[in-house]
Amino acid sequence: MGKTLLKIGEIASFFGISPKAMRIYEKKGLVIPRKKDPETGYRYYAPEQVITLYVLLALRSNGFSLGESREILNGRISLTRFAELLQKKQKAFEQSAAYAAGKISKIDRMVKKINESGLSCQLYALSDEQRAWLLSKMVMIGTNSAKEALSEALWV
Repeated sequence: MGKTLLKIGEIASFFGISPKAMRIYEKKGLVIPRKKDPETGYRYYAPEQVITLYVLLALRSNGFSLGESREILNGRISLTRFAELLQKKQKAFEQSAAYAAGKISKIDRMVKKINESGLSCQLYALSDEQRAWLLSKMVMIGTNSAKEALSEALWV
């Protein structure tokens, strides 16, 4: 071979992953060691395999499953299909970001409501009923339908 081979621990450490992850990638047919010592079971990787692992980890960090990553790494899909998959992942992240932005906005409004209330009581000092009503006033943000649902639930 002539080239220096990297031990599983070395390549795993370089990428900040565990040797166990490397063995999983091997089992799934994603990154196969160039050499495996039959006596010790040590796995060795060629330097050019670092690129394959880099691509795999980039795919994983962008939401691709191991199965999808295998299809891509093994060249079983076209670049056009790869672009379609990337756009699908992008759309999913955009939806997640929009959802998170909505949650952040609601939390921001709740904090603002609490700060503007001027109240400075200890929640444990309130009765269960008082605490529930106070907290309901602080977390009720947005539509009247939520308030209506609460009122309806209380009067049933």
